[in-house]
Amino acid sequence: HFLIFWLQKVCRQLGVPDDLVYYFALYLIQREESSGMISILRKLQDYESPYISQKSFASTSATCKLVLRKSSWDPKIDEELMQSKITLNLLYVQTLCDVERGWVQASNETKRQLAQMQSRGAKFEYMEMARQLKDYGYLHFAPCTCDYPMTNTTVNVLVGARELVLRIPGTHDNPAKEGRFKVCLCYIFKLDFQVFAINYLLQIFTDGIRIFLVQNLTFSDNYNLEDHFFHKLKSCEL
Repeated sequence: HFLIFWLQKVCRQLGVPDDLVYYFALYLIQREESSGMISILRKLQDYESPYISQKSFASTSATCKLVLRKSSWDPKIDEELMQSKITLNLLYVQTLCDVERGWVQASNETKRQLAQMQSRGAKFEYMEMARQLKDYGYLHFAPCTCDYPMTNTTVNVLVGARELVLRIPGTHDNPAKEGRFKVCLCYIFKLDFQVFAINYLLQIFTDGIRIFLVQNLTFSDNYNLEDHFFHKLKSCEL
């Protein structure tokens, strides 16, 4: 596949052992120029050209970058990655950034302890503590629209550990809300084909909740895509 070639090339440059390469993936992220807020657009798929996908992102208010992140939420895989000096460092740098952005929830005391470990260069110890924190390793996407708790509600979306998290920012009159849903396989894609690109509406169904995300995918010219992909989500708890 086209993308695998570039993933292997990037990992080879970083010295990632061959048997650990596929625990990582390339992601598109965006940074808002005004606020500095960073969000993940999506993980690149096997049929995509990283260069074309990045260049096809057009925005006057945000920049788009390609980043390498781990692509597994299995704690056993984390343990395996932490045995290699190279992949431990990749996990450490990713987690360090996630903690600084507030993507990983930690108390002030925990942040103080993590800062001490960082100052000592205790990467393994840092990761052991960070892995226990809420939302560790979750992907944070750009705000989107959903009908939870009411129609046309703007929510922040997190995905990780087989869980979908919807966060509704608080206001002066209403406190922030959060819904957490266990995932058991699910999406339905509606596709419209264009030259080297597909515009699609992604509808994620849970028990009475629907999320609408509009994205643009760019493909290498040698990929034959099927019309539809089907998965399912199941609501678990709020």
